[in-house]
Amino acid sequence: MKKILSVALAVLVISGVTACRNQSDGDKNDANITNTVKDSVIIAIGSEPETLDPTKGWGHGNSPIIQSTLVKYNAELNFENDLATGYELSEDGLTWTFTIRDDAFFTDGEKVTAQDVAFTLGTAKAANGSFDLTYMESAVAQDDTTVVITLSKPTSIFLNTLASVGIVPEHAYGDDYGTKPIGSGPYKLVEWRPQEQLMFTANENYYGGVPEIKNVTVVFMSEDAALAAVQAGQVDVAYTVATLATTKVKGYSVESIISADNRGFTLPVLPNEGKTTEAGAPIGNNVTCNREIRQAIAYAIDRQQIADTVLNGFGRPAYSENDGMPWNNPDVKLETDVVTGIPVPERVTPQGTYTILEKMRNKTLRGDKKPDGTYEYETPVEYWMRVTWTGIGFHDAKWQTAFGGEIYKTRKGSHGCINMPPALAGQLYDMLQVGCPVVIHY
Repeated sequence: MKKILSVALAVLVISGVTACRNQSDGDKNDANITNTVKDSVIIAIGSEPETLDPTKGWGHGNSPIIQSTLVKYNAELNFENDLATGYELSEDGLTWTFTIRDDAFFTDGEKVTAQDVAFTLGTAKAANGSFDLTYMESAVAQDDTTVVITLSKPTSIFLNTLASVGIVPEHAYGDDYGTKPIGSGPYKLVEWRPQEQLMFTANENYYGGVPEIKNVTVVFMSEDAALAAVQAGQVDVAYTVATLATTKVKGYSVESIISADNRGFTLPVLPNEGKTTEAGAPIGNNVTCNREIRQAIAYAIDRQQIADTVLNGFGRPAYSENDGMPWNNPDVKLETDVVTGIPVPERVTPQGTYTILEKMRNKTLRGDKKPDGTYEYETPVEYWMRVTWTGIGFHDAKWQTAFGGEIYKTRKGSHGCINMPPALAGQLYDMLQVGCPVVIHY
């Protein structure tokens, strides 16, 4: 279960959609709806966790809720102390010293100590799971409230990792901890029925204050089944997909939750040299290894249209993994003409339909012949294609294409030259055949 309290919905967009029970004006006279304040909630989600053990990935990217973490994110996505009361970082960025609070207890009554913190981090590193702690050399408890963590290199994401690693009790940790966890967080596990539901109840001794929602039941359902459960009034909150989010159900409202999570895809940046991974998958791709191809794809994707049509408006464009984060670089945003796939400020290409008339390898382009028998220029080209077009001719201005080359008007305006990396030129040469129409339009 990747998310409990937030959800991401699609490729290259950020969003979250839930259906929540409410009481509208039209429902106030419904005899089945009362004005009592509920202290229990039933939530329908689509995926079940594999474990409730933080050292094996539970809570990755979120608060694990059963366990406490040293630090946590607040609503503004800034770090604040949780189990820790403070920390210091050495000047070389290698040594982190945390002090922890002395009023935190596990739900079996045992006190949380710095030794539990050191044990948790060491166990998580050895598990080699969702949390990458390969750069951590050691975690040592100096006393009950002080733990010193030493890294092999300065690591800027270390606090982010600590915000997800819930602290487990060394004295009660065993092979069955993932299904019978004990923690010091705001909730404790009541029951886990595999493939059906998880039941939590509030930790009455939680140092952060007892949650107002006393009981939480999480049921595992597909989106269609969750919608049916909402329509039957069987759940209070259901995560849904954007395609179902416009469905209206009496007594419920749809809430679009802004999330910092996002979806995207990556492409191979290395050429295919015949190498494979241990699993036998090929390493590299001879097309996407060209940066110009990857740039062209990035320019051509209409992120806003995906958000508006595929996601029914429940999403927003994303341009990097850091979108929505305080440390995001806004300069990564692309101002793109999504029809031509060319950056808008530089779009001066002619529009029209081009037809490949002829193509040749290793041709020498020559300018006008001079009286002495020489030519104005002689330029050897590895790949040459002659085209004709219907539409507007070449502009006088140079045009920097998405492929990193340039196309320009010759003295007579009869043809143009495109200069680009040989590997890419070869791919286009092989792809575009004589008689092949190429449409360029605004």
